[in-house]
Formats: sequence, structure tokens, C-alpha cells
Amino acid sequence: MLLVTKKRVSDVSLVMLSGSLTVHSHGDLQNSIVECTNGPGDNILLSLECLDKISSSGIGILVTACVEIVKQGRILKLVMVPTDILEKLDMYKVLPLFSIFNDVESAVKQVKLDEDKKGKNFVRLFERIDVKIGARFRRHKSGKEGLVRGFQDATAMNLTKRGMFIMTDATIEADTLIDVKLSLGKGFLKKESVSFLGKVVRRLEATEEMSSGLALIILHMDDDEMGRLEKHLKRHEKKS
Repeated sequence: MLLVTKKRVSDVSLVMLSGSLTVHSHGDLQNSIVECTNGPGDNILLSLECLDKISSSGIGILVTACVEIVKQGRILKLVMVPTDILEKLDMYKVLPLFSIFNDVESAVKQVKLDEDKKGKNFVRLFERIDVKIGARFRRHKSGKEGLVRGFQDATAMNLTKRGMFIMTDATIEADTLIDVKLSLGKGFLKKESVSFLGKVVRRLEATEEMSSGLALIILHMDDDEMGRLEKHLKRHEKKS
């Protein structure tokens, strides 16, 4: 059984999970967490200190809930994560998706820094830029999966801070994790491209106005690569 409780810490909601997080015990984790906050703009510290057990399905549920909450524009940090759960998150290759702190005080300070950074520097990272960029993608390979087929060529367009549209005939179902590379030059070498982990939101069929493709969100992109992408898009704007 999973228990979700809360308390207020320095204008941030501290939400505490205790018990077991499995496919049979979670209910609607995203709504359970959100209901513990003071409003739609409230930031969250999610404590796993008293979580006794998390299954592989529970990890998927946790990732999905946290990603959906961040999509709402909130800042979310994990705090006081037990070592065995950290090891499981690492084993399933999802550790980079989270910002993790050992104590609440440090996490609160970082939330305030992130708020300032978001307000001053990222009011407009890129707002549906009218540009087409060469892309490659493949299904994400987790730690226990076998061989994954190579990257497929595509074109990315309608870029926003949270995601983009990839033109492709590939059929990939919603909620699938994919590895994506975007070309910033003439190819996909490391210095000429950026990479990120994405999640398919929906598959769009071709219409008279638009080609078929995948609408996806950015789950994780390193800060330096996000900066390189931003610079590339700014150069494009100056030329257009």
C-alpha cells in the first residue's frame, strides 16, 4: 500500500511517499502528488525516505508522474532517496531524469535558484520556432532490453521549450521513450548535434496540410546541449 502525505516547507510542498510503489498500489500517483500542493504553480519536493519498496512498474509510474508534473511548469526535486532505490533508478537508466538531493534544505535553495533562472533567462527559450532540423531517432534502450535497431532519419519542426514534432512514417505508440539526435550542422557527429531523451505523446497521421509524424516531449537534455540548441536557433532567427 502507498501512502501520500504532505507538509509545507519554505513555500514549497514537501510530498512524502511511504509504503510500496507497485503497479497494484499506486492509484493515480500524479494526481495524488498534485492534490498535496497549494495550487497549479506550486513547486514540489518529493521525499522517498519512507518508501520501502519500488518495483520496475513502480519506477515507470514514478517517472511518468514526475514528467507530467514538470510539464505543468512546476519544479520538482527528489529528496532523501534510499540507496537501494537510487540503485534501481540507476539500473533502469532513469536517474538522469531526476534532480536529487540528500536533504530538504539544499533542495529548497535549489528550487529558489531554479525559479530565478527560469524567470530571468528562460522566459523564452524557443517559442515554436519555424525551422526544420535534421533528426535521427530510435526506441530508447533500457538496461534490461536487448539490441535496439539503429537510428531512423527524420525531420524535426515546430520546436518549443517542451517538445517538437518529428516528421516520419514510423509507427511508434504513445508513451514510448525514444533517443533523439538533432543536427546543428551538416551531420550528426557529437560536435555537430545535440541528443536528448524524448517521450512520444501521440502519433499523427498525414493530412493535406501536414505529413505524418510523432509529437513528443523532451524528458531530459543536458544543460550544455540545450544551450547549444538555443544558440543554433537564435542564429537561424537572425538569418530569417
